[in-house]
Amino acid sequence: MQAQKPETMKGTQILKQIRENARDMTTPNKHGTLLSIDMDEYYIPKIHPEFIDRYSNFLNLTRDFFDVVHVWHNIGWKQKTRLGRNSGKTEICEDDKKYKGYFNDPVRPKVGERVLGKKAFSAFSGTDLSEQIPHDSPVYVMGTLGQQIDYPKMRWCIDETIREGLHLGFNMVAIPDMINERYARRHYKGVGRAPIISSSSMIKALGLQKSLSNDNSSFEHAKLKIEPEGHDVSL
Repeated sequence: MQAQKPETMKGTQILKQIRENARDMTTPNKHGTLLSIDMDEYYIPKIHPEFIDRYSNFLNLTRDFFDVVHVWHNIGWKQKTRLGRNSGKTEICEDDKKYKGYFNDPVRPKVGERVLGKKAFSAFSGTDLSEQIPHDSPVYVMGTLGQQIDYPKMRWCIDETIREGLHLGFNMVAIPDMINERYARRHYKGVGRAPIISSSSMIKALGLQKSLSNDNSSFEHAKLKIEPEGHDVSL
């Protein structure tokens, strides 16, 4: 039976919830699920290094605040490996070295984070993801548009993950500046009624601005200035 769909959260509501949880030290520091889509060894070499740097810096800065799920595309040689044969089942990373051939160092899963192989475009299709993450908190999506790198006129993995997530009743949120834009549309508009929230708005809501100023390697300040807080789109 399909889960009952909760009321869709707006970007401003989500940021308010993040700020309130960040102030309440008695609340577990997980602010929802963060899906890192297709940032694996197949696509990483095709992505501009500057984007990978920004992406890995944002992930490392915020990963302790979210339940991170690294979604990789089970294609090519990976299909014959143990992980490939186990594709579709979410597993917990117990040793990051185990994923050395699947993910490059900057975006490799950390111990305690989850890893999921998929064969379809959507991270929900043919996997147990919908059973592993809660419906009552946001599901943030970032990464690369996957096969759009090879077929730039098509809409693939991130779009389909958001679409199916919305259909299943999840509060899907796109982080547009953390979606590879070298091959994608320059300004990612989101899908359906999913809100979009910039990475800098999330950093501000989490109270991590000082971390940026204390670590010059984290972000290029001119490119990641604090922007207006999360807004909503309906296409």
